[in-house]
Amino acid sequence: MRTGNIYLFCLFLLFSCGNNDEENSTSENNTTENEVKIENGIKTVYFKGTKKIRFVGRVNKKNLWEGKVTSYRENGLLWSSVTYVNGIKNGVAQVYHPNGKLYYSGEYEEDQQSGAWFYYNKEGKFVEEKTYEKKYE
Repeated sequence: MRTGNIYLFCLFLLFSCGNNDEENSTSENNTTENEVKIENGIKTVYFKGTKKIRFVGRVNKKNLWEGKVTSYRENGLLWSSVTYVNGIKNGVAQVYHPNGKLYYSGEYEEDQQSGAWFYYNKEGKFVEEKTYEKKYE
């Protein structure tokens, strides 16, 4: 069950953080579901109808995530922090429980979980370590 949830969340991040030509930018007072603001290389995606930040991070000239991208829950609590290179997860990733405690952390290599990943319960206590090897195509 836990592995299934992790994969679903990773898929969510993959589709939510990618370059999406359907994202529309609107004025500051009139937000839509996918309002996006890019200023000085920083991309901010807002929750529908609010000015609450959903995702924020640097983008490159192709509008692909570059470096640390942070996502938040609608209540403002940190959801995740994932490192990207040219729009692909590549580096440290940390995901948090709804209560703000660390859920799991590890590293991605070319969009795949790689090396040791550490998992924690809702109280923040270490539960298990899993090791992932990159699957080459």
